[in-house]
Amino acid sequence: MGETVERTDRRAVLTAGAATAGAMALTLLGRREAQAHGTSHVTSATGDPAIHGENSDDGDGVLGTSVGGRGVVGFGALVGVHGESVAGFGVQAISHSGTAVAVGTLSGIGVDIHSGGTALRITGGRLKLTQVGSGAVPAGTDLVFIPRADVTANTHVSVALTADPGPRAAVSWIERVPGAGFTVHLTARVRNATTLTYSVAEPAFP
Repeated sequence: MGETVERTDRRAVLTAGAATAGAMALTLLGRREAQAHGTSHVTSATGDPAIHGENSDDGDGVLGTSVGGRGVVGFGALVGVHGESVAGFGVQAISHSGTAVAVGTLSGIGVDIHSGGTALRITGGRLKLTQVGSGAVPAGTDLVFIPRADVTANTHVSVALTADPGPRAAVSWIERVPGAGFTVHLTARVRNATTLTYSVAEPAFP
């Protein structure tokens, strides 16, 4: 009876050992395959993060670097990259010559900012917006059409004349043409060709 129990125990130990060895082999194989491709792949089927980085000092929790590509790439059904900070930066991006942050969306909102303080602060450099453009009122006329296919019936349009239009000539009103652009109407004909700049914006709640 004792011999039978001993044989059973030995089989159990051998079976467990074989399973452990097989798991280790698969793990090593997976690591070698990942190293061969230069990547590490971690998956999670739970609500917990697949990768969690924590630093009890003042260093980085998670750091991603790349010589020619992107340091960190995030894809998500709700949020691609989420950053939260008590006092510092939730997400910090630095680029020496390229684009520090690139945001794109097919149909949603590229950047959604909610703040109890300053929603957006830009320091230094130039602010370049495709919603800002320039044009000119031809000499001897009192209007000019600016083509912009993104103009809608609710688009806000601001226009400023950047040259002397002559006496009595000023911006009177803006006529929006949805899907085509807008027409700047003046109070009088300009004496010389008069340059202008404009900005367009879509109200969030028309």
